[in-house]
Amino acid sequence: RIRPDQVLHAALFEFLLVDLFEGCGDLLGNVLTPALRRTDALFELQFLEVKLNAVDRSYHLACGEALALFDRRFTPDWTFSATVGVSLNDRTVNSLRIDSKTASLYYPNVFNVANIVMNNSAYVDEQIDARRQIQSLFATASVKYAESLNLEVTGRNDWASTLAYTSHEGSGFFYCSFGASWGVGKMFKLPEWMSFAKVRLTWSRVGNDIPMFITNPKAHITAGGGINAADAAPGADLKPEMTNALEAGFEWRFFGDRQGINATYYKTN
Repeated sequence: RIRPDQVLHAALFEFLLVDLFEGCGDLLGNVLTPALRRTDALFELQFLEVKLNAVDRSYHLACGEALALFDRRFTPDWTFSATVGVSLNDRTVNSLRIDSKTASLYYPNVFNVANIVMNNSAYVDEQIDARRQIQSLFATASVKYAESLNLEVTGRNDWASTLAYTSHEGSGFFYCSFGASWGVGKMFKLPEWMSFAKVRLTWSRVGNDIPMFITNPKAHITAGGGINAADAAPGADLKPEMTNALEAGFEWRFFGDRQGINATYYKTN
């Protein structure tokens, strides 16, 4: 059963700082996301056994960002634009899953939690206010010449709550990208049989945080009152995942765009 209760609120604001700067921001809140309630019953008539799997899960999501924009044309050919911003993403999960697994039920065909034989064979997984937050600071800058040559650089630093107890807890992790494209036909005259020519090159690095609660694992109580001791060492030496990517390509069109070639080389690691 799915309970579709959901309340959303959002706000957008924009303002002019001076003639060269513009600011804007938005806020989005999901006060009560859909609370997922699911009950599965599995009948194994051959052995006259039944199974109950009950799940109750709710989310709370709040996010927002603020931007400062700069745009200036210095000469008829040269233009420069930049963006600086901050953002916040905060998510809290509350969930409860109870699964009879091989523990079965006291009375067949009675599907409620109290009817589960709550011994060590049953399974209980509960999250209470499991909160994950990412705070970000980012910037982009772009330079254009004659609407033909375009250079762009981006940078972003994220501070993730999942990096607690690691060396990156205070500094977060930084990643960036560099890109260039050149529309040859807007700078030089092309042959009559060539209608379009463009080359492009991009290098990027993308960062990602780590799963929740693995940097400082704790023991927890299992179904039936058992203790499940932490079986992993603290992950204080864990680092954010970094993925590098390189992309290069060109696009050529001929005879009034009737024929063309578009090729791309891509590598990631």
